[in-house]
Amino acid sequence: MIQKLFPLLVMMFLLTSNRCTKNESTKKNLLPGRCRISCNISGAVSGNYTSDDNYSFSAYNAAAMALEAVLINNTTSIRQDISFLFPLSITTGNYNLDEAGAPNITMQYLKKNIYIYDDKIWKAGIGSDFNVQITKVSYNEIEGTFSGTATNSSDSSTVQLTNGKFYTQFSH
Repeated sequence: MIQKLFPLLVMMFLLTSNRCTKNESTKKNLLPGRCRISCNISGAVSGNYTSDDNYSFSAYNAAAMALEAVLINNTTSIRQDISFLFPLSITTGNYNLDEAGAPNITMQYLKKNIYIYDDKIWKAGIGSDFNVQITKVSYNEIEGTFSGTATNSSDSSTVQLTNGKFYTQFSH
């Protein structure tokens, strides 16, 4: 009897255990110390980006709050990273990084083949046409949205990031 039920139980476990794994857009089941970032990318490169919880992390220290979200496509060998660095003094609000007095928020998008050195890096920071809205921030977490243009300093190419979302719960 158990031998007949075993395959059914395994299948039920697999179907239910995969509901809230990587690429889920909500905060649900995100472990402390991990982060989740998603956005649409167009321009020099294009596609939809949703980080993999298993490769992503966040850190909160005496200097800043950092999010490092990673997506690795094992079929194409392409790795994409989106990183944010926020000052500890950041509060909820909407921040246009090209306005005077904007906080020192930096964003970096990296795309590369993991087997060859072909890193392409686009950055946005103070003076960039980039918008970050912080909807929740505390010692324990940060959450918000983003959009704007990031530039590659090597070839001056740009990417536009839209519909961006980020979230982390720090693991102090």
